Amino acid sequence: MKRKVGITIDPVIHRTGVKLAKKYKTSFSGLLELLVQDAVENENKTRELLDQKKENVNSGKEGTL
Repeated sequence: MKRKVGITIDPVIHRTGVKLAKKYKTSFSGLLELLVQDAVENENKTRELLDQKKENVNSGKEGTL
């Protein structure tokens, strides 16, 4: 069962995500759903990426995934 949720997201990231979703012929919410599903299935890789981003932010670098 799907649930409607509201999130706040950086407008630049949203625009980029919408363009990517169009490329794959899906919606932005469909793209988010797939990304979350992939993150759950690949938990170790997701944790490594989040740790890396945290290190970049702590060292003063603007880190993006």
